[in-house]
Amino acid sequence: MTPEPHRTEETMLDLDAPVTAHRTPYIWAQADGLLPLPLLERLRGALPATDLFDRKERAAGGDKAYAMQVLPLVRGGADCAVLDRLDPVWRDLVDALRTPAYLDWVQRAVEVPVTARHAEIGLFVFGTDDHVSCHTDKSGKLASHVIYLNEAWGPDDGGAFEVHTSGSGGTPHATLPPEAPRSVVFARSEHSWHAVEPVRADDGRLRWTIQVELWA
Repeated sequence: MTPEPHRTEETMLDLDAPVTAHRTPYIWAQADGLLPLPLLERLRGALPATDLFDRKERAAGGDKAYAMQVLPLVRGGADCAVLDRLDPVWRDLVDALRTPAYLDWVQRAVEVPVTARHAEIGLFVFGTDDHVSCHTDKSGKLASHVIYLNEAWGPDDGGAFEVHTSGSGGTPHATLPPEAPRSVVFARSEHSWHAVEPVRADDGRLRWTIQVELWA
C-alpha cells in the first residue's frame, strides 16, 4: 500500500466543501467535508489518550453548566507544549486552522472578520451525560467552529449541537448530530444561543470534536 503523502497546511483542508448557510435565528453554517476522509481516518487513528485531558465540570452558576474533557492544543494563538507528545498530524491540523485561507473561509461562512492572533484550538471529549447548557459565548469571541470526528453517531446517541432562539432553552430551532464529516461554524452575538445535548451513548463511546475559537 502506498503511504498517504504528507499534506502541508495549505492543502490539508477542503475549503471548497459544501457549506449550508443560515441567517435564522443568527448567522451559522453547516459545512460537510472540510476534513477529507483520509485526514479524518488519520486523526481517528492518532487520538490522544484521555488521561492527557482535563475534566471540566460545572453544575450551576456562571453563564452555563457543562461537563466534558478538554485538551488545549493552541492557547492565545500559540502552540501548547502537548503537541510535542502527539502525532505530527495534530500540529499540521492546528497550523491549517490558522492559515489565511481558512480564516477567509470562516469569514465568508459567517460574515464576520476574524483573526488567529488569539485563537484557541482544542480537543473536546464528551462521555455519557456530558453536555453544555444553552448559552451565548463571551464578548470578545468572534466566531466558533466545531468539527466532528466520530464516524458513526446517530440522533439516539445524543450529544447533538443545538441552535436555540433564546436562552430559555426549550425545543431547538435546529439540531445537528455530531457525526463526521459534519462541522458547524457560527458568529458570536448576543443572540447566538446554542447548547450540546447530553450524550446518551450507552456503549462507552466518546463524542470527539475539534473546537476552534477565534477571538478579537
